[in-house]
Amino acid sequence: MHPSDLTVIDRIELAVDTHGRPPHMIPVDTVDKEGLYYMPNDLMRFSVAMPEELLMQFDELVARRGIAKNRSEVVRDLVRDALVEDECDTPGKEVVGTLTIVFSHHSNDLVEKLDTIQHGYYEMIISTMHIHLDEENCLEVIAMRGDTGTVQEISNRILGTKGVKHGRLVLTTTGKFI
Repeated sequence: MHPSDLTVIDRIELAVDTHGRPPHMIPVDTVDKEGLYYMPNDLMRFSVAMPEELLMQFDELVARRGIAKNRSEVVRDLVRDALVEDECDTPGKEVVGTLTIVFSHHSNDLVEKLDTIQHGYYEMIISTMHIHLDEENCLEVIAMRGDTGTVQEISNRILGTKGVKHGRLVLTTTGKFI
């Protein structure tokens, strides 16, 4: 569309994007100090080619995620998931995580060993939740925050403690970079 084709009713101006991209159309009600109009958090379009069968499976995933989701939303979710995973794999990055373990509380001095490990990292262990599953078994969820290496180290020490039957660490972002 050429600028002369626009009317006041359209409330649209032609502007040059601050990121060096070609001029594009943006709403008038987003104006900066210089009187130029910009869309906050510009959405960029790109195309993706994939086999039909894969696209059909992807559309099924979109449908399962609910009526508020569309292909674009699900692609954005998948990209964020990949970025978070990469962040959590990067040494030295600050992450948050939950370590969920199942153990027998009758195992010798296991509870004392777990408490000793956790007290050794009290600055990084945010919270714990202890659940009695039955007469023998307990589930404990340990929330941690720290650099990736230290959170992994705490988890490995706890998971490697004799008497811990099963456990899994789940890391995620602090949300600062997504």
